[in-house]
Amino acid sequence: MIETYNYPPDLPWGYWLQTHPQPDGGQTIVMGNKVYDGGLRHVFWEHRLNMCACLKYDEQLDMLHVALDRLHRLDDDLVPAVVLRDIFCHDGFWQHYCYWLNSSGLTWHGKHPLDSQRLTPEGRAVRLMLRMTSALSEGAVPRQIAANRGAAKMLALLPGDER
Repeated sequence: MIETYNYPPDLPWGYWLQTHPQPDGGQTIVMGNKVYDGGLRHVFWEHRLNMCACLKYDEQLDMLHVALDRLHRLDDDLVPAVVLRDIFCHDGFWQHYCYWLNSSGLTWHGKHPLDSQRLTPEGRAVRLMLRMTSALSEGAVPRQIAANRGAAKMLALLPGDER
């Protein structure tokens, strides 16, 4: 079960966490009574979303950022969920993504997750954190999305390139 998000949604997710630089240039992050290696994105991916550390989480988080941007509205109006179809192409994938966003507590839906959604307070904070920590330039399209769109510029890094 997702815990209630008790932080201001206008501040980036994780602003409350303590970071400690390491001699090797990395950092550790203290969350509650636990200490995690890696940056803020890593901690969010692996410990908040409970995703596998073996995946290329930076690329997936950039894709999440694009999705949250599409669903973001300042007035908290519901946004038609089909706005995600434009970036994910395959019907099954964008629909699954809508369900996943909702079950992760990052969005709230109207009648049905495939009808309309809006960002939860945590979703808004995550969107800010992802914007601030992304290596992609403003307006860049993550590789997974660009690969599915002939007209989209592919500005993400090539396989094997470091971020």
